[in-house]
Amino acid sequence: LRPGTLFGIFFEGLACFQLARTNNGERSKRMEKGEMVLAKMKLLSQHSSWNWENKMLLLEAEKMHTLGDFDGAASFYEKSIQSAREHKFIHEEAIASELAGIFFLEGGLREKSLHLFLHSIWSYKTWGALAVAKRVETFIVGKYGSVVMQVVPSQDTFDRLFESSEDNSTKKRP
Repeated sequence: LRPGTLFGIFFEGLACFQLARTNNGERSKRMEKGEMVLAKMKLLSQHSSWNWENKMLLLEAEKMHTLGDFDGAASFYEKSIQSAREHKFIHEEAIASELAGIFFLEGGLREKSLHLFLHSIWSYKTWGALAVAKRVETFIVGKYGSVVMQVVPSQDTFDRLFESSEDNSTKKRP
């Protein structure tokens, strides 16, 4: 398979898990397709963890999110962001941070979610995806108010992302 095709398959898997959360009539079909993509990413990750590990971890996170497994999803989101960062995939770090932000916001962890969104914005801007960064900014202004944009996203935002991971078990869950 060509790399472009594999990336398309990856994004198809993300879409399948998200659609499974919103479309009950197609849920089992979407879950099945998402799990097939996840299985492919696992095989690719075994072949080249550098290129595929963070994608496989993000798909695992989305699957756990869809299944309602808070602890599993939280762990996989964090591992995906860290793997993307370690392997220098800034655009995938941004995507994983944004999706994790949505997950934690749904779970009522607003501060952690905000840090993830801010990190996502910084990552998108660093990558050069200014329109996507603006979309995330608009989204968080709608959820948190315009005052949050006075906080300038920076690389330091990453350091604050996981400092309270141990405390997640005592907080509200989605």
